[in-house]
Amino acid sequence: MSETSPPRASSSLWGAAAAAAAALAMAANSIAVTFVYRHGANAQTVVLLRYVLFLAVLAAILPLLGRERTFGRRDLLNALGSGAATAIGSIGLLGSFALIPVSLAIIITYTNPILTAVLQSLLMRRMPGVLQLLCLVAALIGVALTIGVDATGADWRGVTLAALASVGFSVSFAWNGYALREADSTRTTLWMWVSGLLTVALLVLATASFDPPPAVAEGWLALLASSVCFSFA
Repeated sequence: MSETSPPRASSSLWGAAAAAAAALAMAANSIAVTFVYRHGANAQTVVLLRYVLFLAVLAAILPLLGRERTFGRRDLLNALGSGAATAIGSIGLLGSFALIPVSLAIIITYTNPILTAVLQSLLMRRMPGVLQLLCLVAALIGVALTIGVDATGADWRGVTLAALASVGFSVSFAWNGYALREADSTRTTLWMWVSGLLTVALLVLATASFDPPPAVAEGWLALLASSVCFSFA
């Protein structure tokens, strides 16, 4: 990959704002999911329906933006692989919410910035910066102190799923930053979600685990809120 020029200050500010908005949306998603579970849905169903919803919206928006859906073979394969990793992370995160306290699931999943930094360093064949890792650890401790961590009677299955979520998201983030940095972001997202939908659909079919909330407004409203927040993030 050729060297790219340093980003302009305005681009960096927009990028930081987008990242902050994504983090806020992810937090809102986590809260909404707990209400979905109270109405009887499971993690696989939540992830499947949110993929269907967002993929339909994105497919409709692309022509309006003047973007084609086609992709170069290399970028397509990278987007499909990254999308599968994201889907695995999503299932792991939402599955952990049903087994362990949300605060514990979040703090385990939020180790992904540290893992992402390590993976990026491995891909670029360099050692991660000590200051970078210290800042990431400090941020993780800050999140833990802010939300509080309740590990009382934690189910090892939930802990495992949260750790799987961290790994899945980290692989996707590092993959995107290394192999898809110069690819069109909208088309990248489209094909990531195609891959994610296929991954989740295969899981749901293999386990016969499609279990949507009953026909009550609160359950479907919470599911819609969760889908919108996660899709935005």
